[in-house]
Amino acid sequence: MNLSKTEKERLAEEKFKEWLNENKIPFWYIQQDKLTFAHAFKGEMMRRPDFIILLPNIGFIITDVEYKEPAKKYAEFQINVDETYKYCKVQEKYRLHIWYVFSNARNHFNIWYWIPVSKVREIGEEKKYGEYFGIPLDSFIVISKTQGIEKLFSEMPKF
Repeated sequence: MNLSKTEKERLAEEKFKEWLNENKIPFWYIQQDKLTFAHAFKGEMMRRPDFIILLPNIGFIITDVEYKEPAKKYAEFQINVDETYKYCKVQEKYRLHIWYVFSNARNHFNIWYWIPVSKVREIGEEKKYGEYFGIPLDSFIVISKTQGIEKLFSEMPKF
């Protein structure tokens, strides 16, 4: 697949939106243009998350959906340190639950890897490679295209 990074990110978001709709999971998509981003967040976040997923009787989680492939040498995803720290600060300040969700064309967007940003920070402190955390694949909750979001609840870490 010979797409730019921006095209890959949009493709991942579109495929994630399809999965949400197929599973009848209510969500709000967060528009990514500059006019929809409050100036108050300027120093707090490098980028904005993509979706607010509404969970009946629970509330919501915020997700940053990314096109990401595991590292070639290790069975792990490399996640930006600064971005993770900023998401964690926002999560703590506003009492939110923010998660990364990764997939890619190599697995045909049939598998989604979920992890809370707070867990990335926790694991990542031990596996920091410069500007990236190396997070092992077995640290993620894996949800296949045919599964619903309920798998997330059965394997969700304690906050």
